[in-house]
Amino acid sequence: AHLTLAEIVEKVEDSCDLSGSVRLRDSAVAVARSLVVETRQRLASASDALATVSRALAPLPGRKHIVLYSAGYFLSPASDAVEVVSTSVSACSGADTATIQRAIAQEIASMSGDDSAAIQTAIDRANRSQVSFYTIDPRGLVTTNLQAQQRGSARPARSGTSQRIAALDQTRSQDFLHTVAASTGGRTFLNTNDLAAGLRRAWRDASEYYLIGYTPAGSRKKGQFRKIEVKVARPDLDLRYRRGYYEATEQEIAQRDVESALRN
Repeated sequence: AHLTLAEIVEKVEDSCDLSGSVRLRDSAVAVARSLVVETRQRLASASDALATVSRALAPLPGRKHIVLYSAGYFLSPASDAVEVVSTSVSACSGADTATIQRAIAQEIASMSGDDSAAIQTAIDRANRSQVSFYTIDPRGLVTTNLQAQQRGSARPARSGTSQRIAALDQTRSQDFLHTVAASTGGRTFLNTNDLAAGLRRAWRDASEYYLIGYTPAGSRKKGQFRKIEVKVARPDLDLRYRRGYYEATEQEIAQRDVESALRN
């Protein structure tokens, strides 16, 4: 199991009545740093795995569908950690949330970075390999109400904070599932106990699709993202297609694959 936003709140609450405001903030920042490091490692590993599978399927003709069961990952762990830590510390100590947020943001400012690079590489590899991801959250229908044993002796105000963060945990991690599916022309299946729905839809879509190709006009600037938009005259259609790709040479693409393999 990986560290969640809700667990940050729990750790803050555990030390809330036992620490001064400075020690409490330092303890919360330490937990937030652990979340950022762990989440980035998991996001990079998952993205590399998706890129590897897509690369392996590239030689096969036509469109390929991959059904991915995952609870997802935080796409912006640093900003999520700042938000959650400042909210929980403020609820615990009664201090102004904005003041706490500025202080904590400064504490973990050194950890800010581009968290989207790995997933962008995976998406680009999938699009070049004609791979679409159908993502399914295996948690099914999830309630954000805390169980009695999770509430502990927290004050009602802090319990309310925990419930809000529990909901945030789910929605923020699902951003990964939305991004991977929408960017590759697949679909996302969330908050449902019908875990076979994604498989059925991927199977149906594999037998009915249009394959369109084109040659881009204009200059080919290295690293440029080329957005793709498809329009049709027929109304009331749900269009799903790859949203674009990054301009790169075959050598640059090969270099990314090497870097991905070395990380693994």
